[in-house]
Amino acid sequence: MIRKIIFYVNSILWLNCKITLNSKAKKYIKYQGFVIYELILILILATILLIIVIPIFKKIENRAAQKSTIKDITYWSTAIESYILDHKTAPSNPNGKISFKKQFIADIAPYIPFLRLSDWWGQRYFIWIGHKTTKYGICLLNSYDFIIASFGRDRVKEHWKFNFSQPNQGKYKVKKLEDFNKDIVLFNGKFIRCPY
Repeated sequence: MIRKIIFYVNSILWLNCKITLNSKAKKYIKYQGFVIYELILILILATILLIIVIPIFKKIENRAAQKSTIKDITYWSTAIESYILDHKTAPSNPNGKISFKKQFIADIAPYIPFLRLSDWWGQRYFIWIGHKTTKYGICLLNSYDFIIASFGRDRVKEHWKFNFSQPNQGKYKVKKLEDFNKDIVLFNGKFIRCPY
């Protein structure tokens, strides 16, 4: 493709080309090497290509991280629900950022296929279980209620509040890179803040 563009530029300008005729009177163009404007043209085309490709790659990379994070949150939710069904009580409350040192991990470990404590952007998951916890505008009423959250690509908690009368209000469509900064939140096994 680039060779064709260079050929057309050369044929228009008739620069740095040697035209020879063979026995059948067909024209052949022999290149004598690159000139400076050909190198500049290649650099400009490469720059334009990078400007187009890099944002597309970033969006694909973040979309994969977002989907994997949603899948991990689903695993955590299933593990908490299984623990509650087996023990008739909720696991110990990590009350925020989870880590290996908390009793919650020992309670949940048999119920989860793999322990991934961080989302795919490198931020730890946040889990709140039981009453006396108010996050995202939700007051957990009994000891079985739980919230699992990832703060998104920017790792900053949103000031978004859940509205029980409009449960789909928290769903959003990812159109630009800034949309990956939005939180992903699960409440009692259902996503209340996530992409469509």
